[in-house]
Amino acid sequence: MKKLFLILGLMVPMLASATTFGNRANDKRIGNFIADCRSYEGAEVVHLGSFATSIGKGVLKIASIDDPEANEVLELIKDVRSLYVFNYEDCSKSVKEKVNSRLDRMLEGSQVLLEAKAGEDNVIIYGVVDEKEGKIKDFILHTPSECAVICILGSISADALAKLALDGQQ
Repeated sequence: MKKLFLILGLMVPMLASATTFGNRANDKRIGNFIADCRSYEGAEVVHLGSFATSIGKGVLKIASIDDPEANEVLELIKDVRSLYVFNYEDCSKSVKEKVNSRLDRMLEGSQVLLEAKAGEDNVIIYGVVDEKEGKIKDFILHTPSECAVICILGSISADALAKLALDGQQ
């Protein structure tokens, strides 16, 4: 399921339809949600802020000097500002229900870009498509059955993602 989750996360921009909401206000809303949930017993949070993502991009740039595929990935993530990974699988049932309810309220009005079900596992991907800029902005991947949330804040070029996905199929 984790592999499916990753593949869907990379494919969602190609499947998305247009909408125009969203900006850095999402950063604060998502950051507040994660900060509040971080205090729950059993919750695990990893946050890579702008400094950590910049360092990661720098390391990738150095490592990809002679690797065209790595350069394509670097081009893809160049405008990603921040990343949150939140796992609440080890929380109590009441906390899980509380997190799911709060996440549903927070994402109310957001566009579902993709929803996929594999057996009992369900993956829902929310995001913002900026058709004018040709970018996918601020998307959230949620698997309620695995109690996991991944938030990618920033933007990814839809063209670069489509090119990478097409190259991967050859």
